[in-house]
Formats: sequence, structure tokens, C-alpha cells
Amino acid sequence: MDHESLASACFKPLIAAYKEIESCGGDFSAQLYPKLTKGQQALFVFRTHYLHAVQTPSDYYWWTAYYLAQPLRWTALLKSVQFFGDSDAAQLLIRTEQALRQRNHPRSLSSFDVSLQDLDHDSKLQDEMNAHYDSYLELSKQTLALIARHIRSHRDQFVQLNP
Repeated sequence: MDHESLASACFKPLIAAYKEIESCGGDFSAQLYPKLTKGQQALFVFRTHYLHAVQTPSDYYWWTAYYLAQPLRWTALLKSVQFFGDSDAAQLLIRTEQALRQRNHPRSLSSFDVSLQDLDHDSKLQDEMNAHYDSYLELSKQTLALIARHIRSHRDQFVQLNP
């Protein structure tokens, strides 16, 4: 099984549990997330960002700003790539954070007015995010390989949800 398929297979039950809990008015972060293994937590946080951010430079910008506007979520994203030993991805996220902070990010969720069209109206921001996005695409291959290696070495952490 290739790296992406393995990560996807291990993520599938996590995202299914997330959707089930949230659709019933529950709070995945309080109810199930703390019961996951550290590996499952790291995989969940990375994949929830990655699957959206990898689509386009605008998606990378929006989803990264969205995570940055939530300090716990942002910290968890940084820790997720560090958990899998990907210091390059962590450094890219930190560089992206610095670029966003220069533009008065993070904004809290209550005043979150970031738009996917922001890059269309700001050529400097567009150039910065395009460069970060290109790096993200390249580094994501490395991150997925590290995740797959970790899963293969620690199968017991990913075979099933821990109740």
C-alpha cells in the first residue's frame, strides 16, 4: 500500500467518528479526540488540514489562516508534523505563520474575515502564498512518507479507535 493510501485508510475511521459525533451535536474534541492514541491525534490533525490545504494556493492560505485563528488547533497542527519527525514541514508552517502575522493574522474566529479571493486582490500575498503552497506540495510527500513509516512501525496505534 502506498503512503497516501495507508494514511487515508487509517484516517477513514477517525473522520467517520468525527462526522458522526458532530452531526449529532456532540463535540469530537472533547468526547473522542482525547481518547485517541498520540499517533491517531497527529494523523487526524494533519489530514484535516492537508486534505483542504493541498487543493490550491487559496485553500492553503484560507485553511492555514483558519487554523492559526484557533491557537489550540494551530499548536496541534505544528505538533502533528513534529510528532512524525517532519521538521521541514514544521518550519514551513512557521514561515507561513510569520507571513500571515505580518498581515494581522491570526484573527479570532469571531472576526474571521479571510476569503479565498484575498489572493486575487493582493499580489504580494499571492506571491508569498504561492511559494509556501509550492513548498507545501513538495514537503507533503515527505510528510506522508514519514506518517506511513510511523504507521507501519506502530500498527497497534492505528488499527482501531481506542475507547
